[in-house]
Amino acid sequence: MSTVSLVTGGNRGIGREVCRQLAERGHVAHAEINALARLGADRHYEDHTLLTTLEPCGMCHGAAVQATVGALAYAGADPYGGTGDLVFCTPQARRRPLRLTGPLPDERGRLAELLHIVWLLQMPAGRHVLAAQQAALPAQAGLAGRPRTLRLFTEAAAARAPLADLRSALRGTL
Repeated sequence: MSTVSLVTGGNRGIGREVCRQLAERGHVAHAEINALARLGADRHYEDHTLLTTLEPCGMCHGAAVQATVGALAYAGADPYGGTGDLVFCTPQARRRPLRLTGPLPDERGRLAELLHIVWLLQMPAGRHVLAAQQAALPAQAGLAGRPRTLRLFTEAAAARAPLADLRSALRGTL
């Protein structure tokens, strides 16, 4: 579950989207796709950066290449569906390479991973998806499974609390 922002080279935000996968009952309503769909076909966007909470899946990674965005930066790793290490070898991708950075090595990255794992637990996701998270991110997976953490996330979502409040509540555990 991701939130993304699309920014220009001058750090001016031009769009913000959230994942609408559950609301729209579809597998392709990812936030990255929604943000990239706002870009017109009249130019290339090498001066734009797609900022996302979570490591992009193959569909979103490919869409960023197709949209000719210059960079994609993500906060947290997704050991099951993430494609941060994937290199597209098409002529288009070689001509306009996408600069990919992430995950963040600090509490922001760990919070993004924790958010994702809590979401997966609440879906619920398949055992194989959770096993990949547990193997690669054992601390975040363990924290996500604690009743206190689940309650904290549920209450924060109900109150529409900002992420800064969640970060503060989790300080010392991330």
